This record gives sequence, C-alpha cells and structure tokens, in this order.
Amino acid sequence: MRKKTEAGPIATSLVRVFQKLKGARVINLHAFREGSARAAELQKTVATPEDLAEHHPVHALYIAVQNQVSVLSEQLTSLPETTKLADLIEAAQVDYMPSGPPMSPLTVSYFTSWAFFDAAVGPRRETIGTCIAAIGTLLGLHPKFLALVAVMQQSSMRVYAHEGARADGTIVLRDLVSGARVPCIVPSGWLGAPGELWLARVLPPPVGVGDASLVFTTPYVLRGASEQDWVAYLDRALAAAKSDASKTLAALKHAIDWNEYIFAGYKGHVHEAIFLTGLPDVPSSLPHYSPRSR
Repeated sequence: MRKKTEAGPIATSLVRVFQKLKGARVINLHAFREGSARAAELQKTVATPEDLAEHHPVHALYIAVQNQVSVLSEQLTSLPETTKLADLIEAAQVDYMPSGPPMSPLTVSYFTSWAFFDAAVGPRRETIGTCIAAIGTLLGLHPKFLALVAVMQQSSMRVYAHEGARADGTIVLRDLVSGARVPCIVPSGWLGAPGELWLARVLPPPVGVGDASLVFTTPYVLRGASEQDWVAYLDRALAAAKSDASKTLAALKHAIDWNEYIFAGYKGHVHEAIFLTGLPDVPSSLPHYSPRSR
C-alpha cells in the first residue's frame, strides 16, 4: 500500500483556516462544491462524442480538471497562507508573459500546468496541487476530481523520442529517462516524424477512457541537439536521482528550469508545435539566453 504523504506547512495552515471558518459558518463553500460538481458531471459525459465533439474524451476530461483547478487556485492564492506560492507564480508571469507565440513561447497550457503542479515553495515542495489535495475533502470536492488532480500533480515535463504512429493514429513516445514507450493522443495535431525529440507533459488515460495517454501541452520540438546529447544532459541534471523514480520526478519538476529553457531556446513555431534549440546547461546553444537574477 502506498504511504500517504503528510501535508506540508502551507496545506496544514489552510486546513486549519477552513476548518475554523467552516465551523464558525462564516464562509460559503458553495463555489467550491459547485465547481467540483461541474467537473464530476463532465467526467460522466466525456465518453460521449456528441457532447464533447471538439475534444477527444481524455483531453476534454483533463481540460475540465485544469479549468476547475484554475478557479480553486485563484481563490487559494488570495489567502495570506499561500503568499509565497502566489509571489512565485506572479514573478514568473511577469518574466515570461505566458500566452504562446509570437509574444511568448510559453503557452497557457504549459504555464498553468507549471504554476499549479510544479511551482513549489518550502522544503516540502508544496504546490497549488498539493494544497488542493490536502483541503479537497474538507471543501467537498469530488473524489474522482481529486484523483485526477493527484495524477496531474505527479506529472512533469519530460523529453521523449518519437517512435512513429500506430494504426489508430496515436504517436508512440519513448521517455528518455525511464525508457517507457507511451502511445499518445496529440490534440495540437502535430504528427512529427520518427526520431524527433519532444519536450512535453504527458498525462495517462483515466481508468475506463481508452489506453492512450495525452500530450497535454503543445509539443516543444527539440532541434540542434541529438538524442545522445539530451541523454547526457539528463544524466548531468538528474545525477543520482535518476536511479529513483520519485527523485527523478522531483528533479524534473524542480531542479530543471523549463520556463527559462523554453524562453531562451525558442527558435520558431507553427500552429501545431513550437521549436526549441540547444541544451539548458549550454548557454551558447540558446538563441535568447540572458542571465536572470531573482
């Protein structure tokens, strides 16, 4: 049985705040409950093409979860207990102006995923996602919604090698760190070609919704460095963490500054994909490299 992770200090403070407010009956939790109910309803209908004709069911489900997390994030970051998280996310917004090319190579889907599930503070690496997990039951959020938030919290940006398409149109991506081969839906429409390297956040299919994972972000297609170059870089960046899956996840989420790499490595784009060049720890390989101090 998987050991339950103890809540960090921010989440613990939030739990106390909401317990006190709820007990005093001076807070209206209707907005939280209503939002989770909408997410639960979407979960019931994602398998119906007529209801979600514009999106693949897996994509539609994760969009619904991401949208609700955005609502919760806005509410939570207005509280003094989350000031450090709010400041971290706001500073990144100012630095990178995430909106997608041509204004910024950081897309909204990429940045919000980073802001909710990777942007972390304190020794316990607390995020918006871990805070929602801690207070979700107290707020009456649907268990299935919280389960999908946990899945997204366990995701990270990773480098993949394109290994071709299956007969059903999904693209097989190979994780350069774990070696796992994953058939993926790519909502942006970028099909790519075998041998391409992609930087992407890949989410697994929810139980009962097919067997293909989802490339949740617009693919960042990596050029100017070979697969061997990237494997060597990941060896340097992950070091000893590479032998442990949980430490690898933490390093990919927190030790590598993907925001800065995407910004500095931007080389162009089409509607379906964004092109990057160079390696994160080789400044001379990055066309827009600029030392930043925070």
